[in-house]
Amino acid sequence: MNQAKRNRLIYRLLSGNLYIEKKYILRSSDIETLQLAAEIYEELLFSESLSEYRFDMIALTGIPDFENKLTIMNERQDSLKIEMYEQYLNVEILSKLRKQLDAVKKGINTLYSKWHRFDHLTPEGIAALTQTQFIVSRTLYSINGIRVFGNDFDNLNYTQLDDIISEIYSNDIPETEMRDIARSDLWRSYWNIDKGQLFGKPAILLNNEQRRIIAYSKMYDAAYESSDCPSDTVIEDDDLLDGWFLRMKREREKDKGTKEVDKLLSRHKNDQEVFFPASDGNAAKKIDDLNTPLVKKQKQQRAEIIKQRGQVSELEFPDIQIDLLNKQKGIL
Repeated sequence: MNQAKRNRLIYRLLSGNLYIEKKYILRSSDIETLQLAAEIYEELLFSESLSEYRFDMIALTGIPDFENKLTIMNERQDSLKIEMYEQYLNVEILSKLRKQLDAVKKGINTLYSKWHRFDHLTPEGIAALTQTQFIVSRTLYSINGIRVFGNDFDNLNYTQLDDIISEIYSNDIPETEMRDIARSDLWRSYWNIDKGQLFGKPAILLNNEQRRIIAYSKMYDAAYESSDCPSDTVIEDDDLLDGWFLRMKREREKDKGTKEVDKLLSRHKNDQEVFFPASDGNAAKKIDDLNTPLVKKQKQQRAEIIKQRGQVSELEFPDIQIDLLNKQKGIL
């Protein structure tokens, strides 16, 4: 993004106004408008008039087990980002990983697109559109400060209104540009001076873009202020920084899990092995991750022996035999 566009978007965020076709100004909503819009959404969502629109989304989209597929793809995306961060100094490996990540991102976007292409037929989609129409009709002004639409919501020019809504959506600031702004010198010069009152109004009156830029600004604050602050190269690359955050999160979760297990193991100080039941595959993976690399290798060796021989006694495992031999020699 060039500097001129970045500066324009920064002042748009600070003002909270969106200029459309140099003829209209979309202003932030007041609390009354938000309240009425929420009531319209709820009333329409559960109205009898929309009962005929209740479809099976799997039948519509043709994507069975959508959530499970999305979970798997998101986990793959996270793993690639972590690996990219860990390998970012290796240009060749990083390039290969980035291509893989781009393919996964494309797959996720395709999945979402197929799933949401029939939103306009669902009660949620119809209610959301009506809610948006109401908010825009109440917050759109001419360049001279006059309301464009009247107060009679049932008799609006919906063709004009929907055209304007499409223009608003096309002007939405994408994630990459929002993050570029959040780490830019001009934005941070404002942000660092007065984070709490940067927009001069309470949080309830902030529009969606203002809330997003605050979230990203706090995210970069966390990176800059970390005792393990990543390099500028990482901070300026969205995927690498995501990888850094993800790795930090996993390390915290692992440390927390280790401490919890240590408390449990304190009751089994004299036990060579302790078994913990797992409720599902994710829980089993978390428990397994608490093992040391040596223990994981031993588990793998045991699994291979059981697979080869079928039924095996504990004394036939190599790690057990080594332990017994060491005890006989007085090493343990």
